[in-house]
Amino acid sequence: MLNRDVSILEHILEYCSDISDFRKKHGNTIENFLSDKIYQYACNMAILQIGELSTKLSDDIKKEIPDIPWHQVKGLRNYLAHDYGSIRLEDMWDTIVNDIPELEKAIRSNLSEIYRYKTITETELKLLQDSGFKFSSKKKGGIIVIKYYFDDEDVINNILKSNPPSLKR
Repeated sequence: MLNRDVSILEHILEYCSDISDFRKKHGNTIENFLSDKIYQYACNMAILQIGELSTKLSDDIKKEIPDIPWHQVKGLRNYLAHDYGSIRLEDMWDTIVNDIPELEKAIRSNLSEIYRYKTITETELKLLQDSGFKFSSKKKGGIIVIKYYFDDEDVINNILKSNPPSLKR
């Protein structure tokens, strides 16, 4: 898998996550979706971006993730971009509730062969940062999650097993 493809898939996952956040914020019902233009526009724009990103993926990665109907993803993007006035909101809701979670699941499954995720403490984060090891981290709601390459699993575990850094007072 090319690094470019990985980056594009990660961006698609961000849009899937955004749609999930929109659902939580605006209410996870079709009635809320149908009555809230901001909710509609936000979800539809995220779906349009997913479709646009899908056109930038290599043919190899599309073959590697055959569970995703890439042609339909692109087609929905074109529909949103060119026929916006004729969009059936009920169909978009169906996409938001059923297809986007499946898309996210298929991509995460494929990326799980490359990346690993681990929840760690502040002390462990400091230990990893001090080690110079390359990883990324996100802190959300007091929880720290790191992302690293699958091949680095042993390295991460060895660093985390070592003595924690001394805390300066």
